[in-house]
Amino acid sequence: MIYSIDKQIQTTIKKEVFYIEGKIKIDSNYFIKKIEEGISLPSSLNNQTNVRGCMTSWFYFMEDIEFQNLFTSIIGYIENETSFKDFLISCPEWSLKEAWGLKETYGNYTKKHNHSAALISGVIYLSNAKQELIFEELNTSVIPEEGKFVLFSSDLQHYAKRLLSNCVKYGIAFNIYEVKSKYV
Repeated sequence: MIYSIDKQIQTTIKKEVFYIEGKIKIDSNYFIKKIEEGISLPSSLNNQTNVRGCMTSWFYFMEDIEFQNLFTSIIGYIENETSFKDFLISCPEWSLKEAWGLKETYGNYTKKHNHSAALISGVIYLSNAKQELIFEELNTSVIPEEGKFVLFSSDLQHYAKRLLSNCVKYGIAFNIYEVKSKYV
């Protein structure tokens, strides 16, 4: 039984976040084919997560060399060409831990959520779609188009409303985690 509550604080605090949007050349056909294969496997997570559509397992693209090349290209550019490198430097060790494919068709959507356990999250779009990924806290959104990528602070809330056109949205989402030393 609780004897007393000595302090309770409920407030809003400012936090530093980032959002980076860019474009990359991509072999969309290769990745779309892989996603179609992945969403048909028993390990798929179709309609079981915040993606209310089709989704591969969380780790589906982790061993894919083509995805690794894309990821390395994006992170390499960001590390060397923007102030984002200061953010990565402040986190001495980090590692890509999850990379999954998604497919959303008419009526599908993504629930509002964040990836707060991770450090950095991202998505690479493989097709054009009229289903914005919305970041209310930043008052911005991204319209999926082939080769467009977004990197963002993992604790940013984001979502996509129901897809109300006959286009198909394909993407690869991923999470980067800080590697914590076991000696800290």
